[in-house]
Amino acid sequence: MLVLSRLNLSYAYPMLSLSYILVYLGAVYWPGLGESPSLAKFGGIIFIFAGVALIAYRNNNEVTTSQEHDDQRI
Repeated sequence: MLVLSRLNLSYAYPMLSLSYILVYLGAVYWPGLGESPSLAKFGGIIFIFAGVALIAYRNNNEVTTSQEHDDQRI
C-alpha cells in the first residue's frame, strides 16, 4: 500500500514481475532445493527484466510529457 500511495499503479504493478526473478534466484541458490539453472530460465529472466524496464521507461516518459503539458497550460 505504501508503494501505491507514492507511485502510479501503471508503474508499480509491473514491478511485481520482479518477484518471479527473486523466487527463481532464491530457488537456485538456496541449499537443498535442487533447482538447476539453465539457459532457457536465464533467458526468461532477461525477458521479464527487459519488459519491466521497458514499461518503467515508457511510463516515466508519459509522466514527464504530461507534466510538461500541464506546465504549458499554466
